[in-house]
Amino acid sequence: MASNFSRKIELKFWDVVIPFLSSSSRARDITAKTLNFYHSGQLKRKATIGLLVACAGFVSGFLLFTLSLLLS
Repeated sequence: MASNFSRKIELKFWDVVIPFLSSSSRARDITAKTLNFYHSGQLKRKATIGLLVACAGFVSGFLLFTLSLLLS
């Protein structure tokens, strides 16, 4: 049941996307650049850096909040 439904959704998706990519050169360029970015490994590197920065921000915010509670 679920696999049949997911196949229908996938077919509808490709029925929309294929004509869109066929008619729009800008969409093809964006798709090609995105795929190159993904396959070059830059995406993993930038996602890892973003995750590290987010974790550092969370930890520093938590520490500042804890210190403000302790010192007030």
